Amino acid sequence: MSIQLFVFTFNDIGILFTIVGAIASIIALFLQNLSLKKKEKVLNKFNPFLEVLADYREVWSKAESVFEEELSIGGGIKIKNIGLDLEKILPDLKDFIEKKIRNKNNVKISYSGLIVNPESSFIKPLINGVSNVKTEYVNSAFVKIAEYKERYNHDANIFLEIKKYDLPPVIHGMLINNRHLFLGFTEVSEGKLFGSGAPYLYMKYNQNIAATSHYFSVFSKWFKYYWGD
Repeated sequence: MSIQLFVFTFNDIGILFTIVGAIASIIALFLQNLSLKKKEKVLNKFNPFLEVLADYREVWSKAESVFEEELSIGGGIKIKNIGLDLEKILPDLKDFIEKKIRNKNNVKISYSGLIVNPESSFIKPLINGVSNVKTEYVNSAFVKIAEYKERYNHDANIFLEIKKYDLPPVIHGMLINNRHLFLGFTEVSEGKLFGSGAPYLYMKYNQNIAATSHYFSVFSKWFKYYWGD
């Protein structure tokens, strides 16, 4: 009888940990998606017009389909965005305008975006550091919007504007044509603000569902207050 000994080198152990880590990540992602689907199923019992979206990328993918839906019925697009630092949405919005709006004078798009004021005494302590809301992203957003406005200066069908707000955001998201609402919530952890990485709710307006009407009202009224209308 022979006994075989298996000798693992440090390199072998490193590869083993890499494989185990990859498997663990896949399982965690699967469980996260499963959990979201279960939550969505429960919520849909109360509101069949509601979807749960895992993160910003899913939000934008859904938003593009909403834009197409609105354009298909012959209307324009009006976006009200309670944002954080607008790092992700502005480049995505520009790409959409280039593909679908520019050089089509009969199609109008209006974007009104709210962005945190990094110098506000209420917001400044909450951002930067480990927070995913950064002063540099806010500053970059103003540079981008100035570039976009210059680029579309002669396009009367394109309106873009952003304004700062001074109070810590509890909600964020966007309202499209008063019919489609993407709603997210922020968190404060260890004294820092976090948003956009957590799941969002998507709702299509239905006046017969009280919860939906309430969410639309909350978003619209806070947007109006922050915008200064």
